[in-house]
Amino acid sequence: MKQFLTNLLLFLLAFSVIYTILITGILFITSSAGFTIPPEKNIIVIGDSCTACAIDDSIFTSAFNISEGGSAYIYAYVKLRKFIQENPHVDTVIVSFHGDSIHRQMDDYVTGARYMMNYMPSYFSLFHKEEIVLFARNTNFLPAFLRIPIRSILIFKNFITGQERTYRDLQIGGYDRLEYHKLDDDIAIKKTIPFEYSQYQLQYLQKIADLSRRYGFELILFSTPIYNPEIYGNRTALLDFYNNYFQDVRFIDYSDFSLPRNGYADTIHLNYRGAQIFSQYLQDNHESIFLTEQVSR
Repeated sequence: MKQFLTNLLLFLLAFSVIYTILITGILFITSSAGFTIPPEKNIIVIGDSCTACAIDDSIFTSAFNISEGGSAYIYAYVKLRKFIQENPHVDTVIVSFHGDSIHRQMDDYVTGARYMMNYMPSYFSLFHKEEIVLFARNTNFLPAFLRIPIRSILIFKNFITGQERTYRDLQIGGYDRLEYHKLDDDIAIKKTIPFEYSQYQLQYLQKIADLSRRYGFELILFSTPIYNPEIYGNRTALLDFYNNYFQDVRFIDYSDFSLPRNGYADTIHLNYRGAQIFSQYLQDNHESIFLTEQVSR
């Protein structure tokens, strides 16, 4: 038994050393990825699935969409911090802002096992000490940390083959073309959840606002089209939250933008049909919207 325990400890020690070296190497490779975006893209779009599927940046050509479905503001913050540092030509940042994005249920998107496992490994190389400390306090941290090599296979492959390594290899967002139309199905199962806002979402949205003041870009809180927003958009809670914490930030509310029913994937997401219409509207009117429009409706 003593010999067995000794061998087991030696194995675990060797495994820990090898895995630490592996992750250190992968983090070095991922941290060297390029984050430069085209000079004609002066508007960055960040946030969750609402902006990810509503703004097609191949149509709205001034925009660069790095939103990602299911991601909390902490992830938007760390990647925006990196993109802004490497792209001084960016003068406007649009952040997805709607009732669900500030709801207490978003706390699970930060600390829940499923979301930490899915997102933290891809973003870890963008973390500073503050983000590492926040996640390290969570019991889900170690399993998520051990997944870094799995989520870094693409960029590691490019390193081995000598190909250029960019933010795209990290798989941290972009326009999400939704093909489906399940509006009626979503309406049938929709439930009203008592509203409380998320402290994590508030904290990191405030940090995004701090970035805008530090780097001098204009921050815009942005609501994309929602089907029947008075019912499915939590607009009253959203406006209360905005008025309490972000009155000095522009808010453009397109939650009631007119779209055909078949342009919705569900109550709060657009499919590709809705995204084409909405993105074309932004393309055709972006100068008047983003240069002159003040707080929206």
